[in-house]
Amino acid sequence: MGLKKRKFDYDPSGLRTFKSITQPATNAALQARFVDHTPLPEWVNHEDEIVANAKKKGIPVTFGRRFKYDMPAEYNQLRW
Repeated sequence: MGLKKRKFDYDPSGLRTFKSITQPATNAALQARFVDHTPLPEWVNHEDEIVANAKKKGIPVTFGRRFKYDMPAEYNQLRW
């Protein structure tokens, strides 16, 4: 009695059953759903300014900077 690869009715790709999955099939499924954009932090456009400011102050360069939110003055008084 030989073993044969089964395709299931609930998933024709065979990716939902670990016994029938292959690495190329997994890679193809991941690539099909791969996000082609990565959100960037707000400070990326100001990177040179951040580095120059740190060097001027003689401190180590750190990633990022404080984000300035547009918040109403009474933001901490609001009740839900």
